[in-house]
Amino acid sequence: MNKLMEPLITVIVPIYNVERYLNQCVDSLLHQSLMNHKIVLVNDGTKDGSGEIAERYAKQYPKIITYVYQENAGLGAARNTGLKYVDTPYVMFLDSDDWMMPRTIEHVTKEVHSSTDDFDMAFMMPVVYNMSSCKYESWKDEEYLTEIFRENGRIINPRQVPELYGTEANICRCVFRVSFLREHDFRFPEGVKWEDVFPHFYLLYWSRRCVFIKNAGFFYRINSGNQITASVSSDRLDMIPVFSSAFVYAIEHDWTKVEIAYIFSMMMDFIVWSLHATTRKVQVQLVKGLHEMCRAIPKEYYKAYVKVTKPSKMNRLIWLGLYSPVFYRILGNNHNLRSARQIYQKAEKLNRIRRRRNE
Repeated sequence: MNKLMEPLITVIVPIYNVERYLNQCVDSLLHQSLMNHKIVLVNDGTKDGSGEIAERYAKQYPKIITYVYQENAGLGAARNTGLKYVDTPYVMFLDSDDWMMPRTIEHVTKEVHSSTDDFDMAFMMPVVYNMSSCKYESWKDEEYLTEIFRENGRIINPRQVPELYGTEANICRCVFRVSFLREHDFRFPEGVKWEDVFPHFYLLYWSRRCVFIKNAGFFYRINSGNQITASVSSDRLDMIPVFSSAFVYAIEHDWTKVEIAYIFSMMMDFIVWSLHATTRKVQVQLVKGLHEMCRAIPKEYYKAYVKVTKPSKMNRLIWLGLYSPVFYRILGNNHNLRSARQIYQKAEKLNRIRRRRNE
């Protein structure tokens, strides 16, 4: 068999209520420019016709596709189930409402065969497809990641270049060496949303060889109304155990303050987003839980966060509000939060006017 055609990669696709998009997802995997990969379709107890669609593909392509059914247990559990069926050197994940770029497998294969040392993780660059505008948009950290590899070379050890921790936490944008995952007993968190957050930090911490594969990735669908990774308001409470576990692991394993600063930075991004997009009832619960978590984080890590990532004044203000035994209650009231934001914006405008006058 031609070396390029030997099975090299397995793509794991969890499935839950995506019958509108599943054909496009699977077809994108079956029409790659190089076909040396396998596909594992994991039916996570879907309630629509997605299961029947997946079964038909598996019967039509038995040498390529493995179909697995499990009772609904969530995205993390479905990915863990898929990992049990991997027998190739590399693995990647694709959500079933997204679709893969047509030359992704080819570019990953070329990277594997051109390198003298196997990589632990390879970053790809997805593209966002906004269904509300029918337009393609750049991935959030495109410039950031490109600059990291431009400055630090083709192969990066995250322990030496901690800026990699600041990339967006999305497992589907990476390719992993299977033996690396098994060496570190890797499993996705189960029973919570945001199952990519802890793996993002955990796998980067243990990785010693990261590369960036250009012109490879997938199209990430947003504003579809039923994304597989979408969350309802109450799910946002899961960020508390998710980030708590990340902080506990990092502190127990003596991560540097710089590394922990990036956990802090991502947590603050999640907090700001959730406070603006959560119902009143959940916001009260969320703020109370965040207050307790923030009080438990040593202040030295907040100082590192400010020094390393240079957050906005608004992010620092929200942190201080959450940390304060008195003022955190203000953040639990959506009306007060909006009023505080307006007051802050007016104050910033006045400060800019004063600075211009002084100049």
